[in-house]
Amino acid sequence: GQDGTPHGRPVQHGTDHATIGYLMTKSWGLSDVLCDAIRYHHDHEVLDGTLEHAPGDEVCVLIGITLVSERIAGMLLRKPEEHEWERAAAPVAQFFGLAAVDLDDLIDDVLFQYRQTAAVWQNEP
Repeated sequence: GQDGTPHGRPVQHGTDHATIGYLMTKSWGLSDVLCDAIRYHHDHEVLDGTLEHAPGDEVCVLIGITLVSERIAGMLLRKPEEHEWERAAAPVAQFFGLAAVDLDDLIDDVLFQYRQTAAVWQNEP
């Protein structure tokens, strides 16, 4: 985060889950895109290009999709992460070239599609 603590969460033992995930995926030889997406998934600044060493667009797409899917899952589970989404919504919309209302419409569409699919699955023998 901008205050020196990752994602606004306290750092204990000089690390956080994003750094540990990054180091694990690097040691397993996974792609740099996936490793960087894990490393930066709470740093919304990557989406607007304000970080000095910003990752590429592929990383930002993965981060944006993750943030939107977290929002949708939270809404479905009735546990929305309002604080996280309040920080993420504008950079996500900007990165994907959407107005805020269009991003909200996209989320509503995915929720509708999910509910339709879930209803079909529940009625299958």
